[in-house]
Amino acid sequence: PAAIERICRYGLQGSFLLALRSEVGYPATDEELAGTAPISFGNLLIRLLATGFCESIGEIPQWATSIAIPSASARATSRAFLSRWRDSSRFYPAYDEVSSWVAKHLRIEERLQGLSVETLAPVATFEAVERRILTDLAQAVPHAERRDLDVFSEVIAQRLDGFWASRHKDDAVRRLYRSLYQALLAAIDLFGLRRQYADGLHFASCAELYQAYTSTLYRFDQAYRHYCAASQNAHVEILKSLDEQVEQCYANWYLDQLSRSWGENLEAEQRLQHWSLPNIPAQQRFFDEWVVPRQDPVRNKRIAVIISDAFRYEAAVELVERINAKRYNEAQLGSQLGVLPSYTTLGMASLLPHNTLEYRDGIGDDVFVDGLSSKGSAARNRILQNHGGIAVTAEDVKGWSRDQGREALRNQQLLYVYHNVVDARGDSASTETETFKAVELAIEELTELTRKILMHFNTSTVLITADHGFLFQMSKLEAADRTALVDKPANTLKSKKRYVIGSELPEASGIWQGSTRDTASTTSDTRFWIPKGANRFHFVGGARFVHGGAMPQ
Repeated sequence: PAAIERICRYGLQGSFLLALRSEVGYPATDEELAGTAPISFGNLLIRLLATGFCESIGEIPQWATSIAIPSASARATSRAFLSRWRDSSRFYPAYDEVSSWVAKHLRIEERLQGLSVETLAPVATFEAVERRILTDLAQAVPHAERRDLDVFSEVIAQRLDGFWASRHKDDAVRRLYRSLYQALLAAIDLFGLRRQYADGLHFASCAELYQAYTSTLYRFDQAYRHYCAASQNAHVEILKSLDEQVEQCYANWYLDQLSRSWGENLEAEQRLQHWSLPNIPAQQRFFDEWVVPRQDPVRNKRIAVIISDAFRYEAAVELVERINAKRYNEAQLGSQLGVLPSYTTLGMASLLPHNTLEYRDGIGDDVFVDGLSSKGSAARNRILQNHGGIAVTAEDVKGWSRDQGREALRNQQLLYVYHNVVDARGDSASTETETFKAVELAIEELTELTRKILMHFNTSTVLITADHGFLFQMSKLEAADRTALVDKPANTLKSKKRYVIGSELPEASGIWQGSTRDTASTTSDTRFWIPKGANRFHFVGGARFVHGGAMPQ
């Protein structure tokens, strides 16, 4: 460095080395002190970093006895110096490079053998330590006891606050390690829940399982989403084995257990013929139960309803947390029993103000709301105009300035905003693997939409809901996940992977069947088939992302 060149040029090399010897125990030779030999910076850096490593693990291993600085005060100074170096926004990239060089010289990866995760947790000296901790945790998490999972969570919290995964250093290396640790935290949540329900998912009724899902079981879906999103971001070999274990736990254990328990209760209670649960609002009653009580024409209170296509319950839990973290308003979470089949046309119609819903023969799967078509934004806008409202898209709202939004909503007491991020990405074979990235984007957009509507457009209340949810798994489905349709029935209005709707469907075995009169309060006796559990009727056009059936998701 230029500073060292100047020190040597003015004959200060000896004084500089004496200071280094005093402060960090650098063993300067007589030739170096006299200026007849160059300073051995490689030796100095090796001693500094080796000492920092030993200080962090609390002992000096045999291989480091001739390298580590012997003086206790010099070791403390070295530790402080290294910490300040790593904390420097200007000089930390140089630390990365020097650390890598020293690690190779010391063969540090070999030296880490036999050291536990807990021992290595305080070490920030070498990047190899990060890889070792991650590798060990990825192998240990699926088989760990609850108390060990708690310890692993504490270690990860420590690493996320440390040098190599620092949130304050936004480079590729740090982003990678943050993603890897986020994946591990999600895996810890998932396998912790698995241990909590070690005996399986057993519930005495649909109502009991519904309550369990909204209070606890949704966390399986949330942890799985967090894991997959983080693993996709990292995309490294370290997680390959854990990917398989997570998939086994979620797709082959949790979904199987949930669908079996839910299905047994649905059938035992003949729930599809009596589609309601005690004290649980019904989706087709959304307007009357959620919107009307909050309307106040006298006080000119405007209410906005945001409907996010395929935005499911576990994502809503996270959305509430995000909104409340912003502290600009208070969000509360509720749930409602969705209509069946759980698909867009019926779900969107059920959320509109209405007295009647019906399908009509010969007009496809359009649902008529008080005699008016509800298919598409323009049709929904016409329906809302009869109730002092207006329908717009989320893109419209995002594009409005404060003045444009207030002008568009002048004299409007009711605003319906249609938001389509999750379904747009998930319900396509070419992009379905991006489903969880779409959920994260949807949460971000809904957080911002809510803030903008409340703060800029004189709106008192925002209600956020969905037309339906979804099922998704990263692994490819097998033939066993398919419920075969021997013949496509006549009079079919719509046939998709998770439902078939028709005016007159015959009796069939191995499936669930019902009427929208029972499951959505339509005046028409429109029939439907849905596969049992998490199965699909066919895999055409992608099969990992689906909706339409009766699973809690």
